[in-house]
Amino acid sequence: MSAEIDRSEEFRSQQSLFLLFRRYLTMAQKNTCTWQHTAAAAGLLVIIAACLVSAGCMGSTGAESGGESLAGSAWTLLSYAAGNGTAVPVLQGTAITANFTEDGRVTGSAGCNGYGGNYVFDGDRLAITSIASTLMACTEPPGIMDQEARYLDLLGSVAAFQLEGDRLVLLDANGTPVLTYERAAAPETTLEGPTWELLSYSCNASMVPVISGTTVTATFGNGSVGGSAGCNSYGGAYTVDGSALTVGEIFRTEMYCLEPAGVMEQEDRYLDLLGRVAGCQIEGGQLTLVDAGGNATLFFEGAA
Repeated sequence: MSAEIDRSEEFRSQQSLFLLFRRYLTMAQKNTCTWQHTAAAAGLLVIIAACLVSAGCMGSTGAESGGESLAGSAWTLLSYAAGNGTAVPVLQGTAITANFTEDGRVTGSAGCNGYGGNYVFDGDRLAITSIASTLMACTEPPGIMDQEARYLDLLGSVAAFQLEGDRLVLLDANGTPVLTYERAAAPETTLEGPTWELLSYSCNASMVPVISGTTVTATFGNGSVGGSAGCNSYGGAYTVDGSALTVGEIFRTEMYCLEPAGVMEQEDRYLDLLGRVAGCQIEGGQLTLVDAGGNATLFFEGAA
């Protein structure tokens, strides 16, 4: 009994540290994209990671319940808890998904925007942290943005899970079911083929949309990636192994564009992030690239 209490306290401490960092990221969304602020966020992450390691909290990320594992599974949301605790079915015409990767990442669609985060576990306890999403606005069907906001809020409150066959239930700290999913087909894993158009990129620990009037693309094939960075064309080599992705030295043309405002800063930021990617996730015609820390940095959609 004493060992179980110790593990429970340890996990609660771990959740508190992650929630502290998540609150910091939320505040960072109000700031402009500066290297100084990004460095501060990275520094805080290093401190939190050190605390978790020293507490023995950085164990396996492949959560298990009833002998089954979340790692490598994909789910489609059926219902979520309303403010009064009642289960509300997902709006007709919308799809909310969650894909748990082998390396401790959870990604998917929140109905309008794509999102990503990290997950850790201890027995049947589960914490989903560092959640970030793109910043698009959808108007149809009515209520889709309210549903999305509620889903992401509940996802961050998860403290435990129940996994039984093709049904996954996520529970809050009080043991109340808040999100109920059914099993979905595994996500695609190939990069090659489509041209990907950038929708948003990481800035100050949040995802900001591409500047209106600019188009940033990426096409992967035969070990080379290239496209438009918004003003200049670019190219480089890449290697992919499962969900791991590495992009080598990138070259670009040498034009300078004045319009729209900020296009060159956006281009520099895009190419820098592309050169530092460490993984990828493809789901439902959308591509998310992540850095070595598992943080979503570039979010694309398959171009028509």
